[in-house]
Amino acid sequence: MYTNIPDRVAKVRTVVENIKNESVLKLLTGFGLKEPYIKSCGDKFSTLEVLVEKQHSEQKDIRSAYDAYNRKTETCGDNYHKTLDFVRLKIKSMDGARERINTSRIAASPVEKMFEEVLAFYRSVLKEPELVSYLVQFNITPDTYIQDIEEAKRLRSAVFIEKGEAEDATETRNKALIELEGICTEIKTVAKYALKDNPQLLEKLGIKVR
Repeated sequence: MYTNIPDRVAKVRTVVENIKNESVLKLLTGFGLKEPYIKSCGDKFSTLEVLVEKQHSEQKDIRSAYDAYNRKTETCGDNYHKTLDFVRLKIKSMDGARERINTSRIAASPVEKMFEEVLAFYRSVLKEPELVSYLVQFNITPDTYIQDIEEAKRLRSAVFIEKGEAEDATETRNKALIELEGICTEIKTVAKYALKDNPQLLEKLGIKVR
């Protein structure tokens, strides 16, 4: 039973390739199908192959976009937690710093809120020259980390763009496949009668002969 896309494409390919046989073509046209209609299957199948490849490419792109986003957010998370640990150490000796800087750990979701709260945290840190100087000793640079978060936000947007393009490519491929399956079904239905005395030709079209 053909259920997945590769199997469905293979089933269509069987029909498309074997109706090129002159004996098959002659019998089908003799039974009423138009030759241009039959031969159009080849062009439609070539289009389908292009769409299948495009759909595969879009799926790869979305996986790449997700990977890039996940790597960047992991880096941002590590930087935030490291910065938070050292900020908590230093503000103990800074008058009023506890009121100016939120040192409560920020939740990882929802993502949009997390990004904005971490950015707010870094911006409050950057307003404290003493704290910034302290963090530099440990190669902690909030201004660079802000750039990383902005990049993570951009990569997240890219994921949604790639996802939309992948969905469009899948929909286009499915429509083309369904159309070609319909044509092949019609051809095979005619073939059952036009080629009934030629079981070998029927089997080439994927029609089981009892």
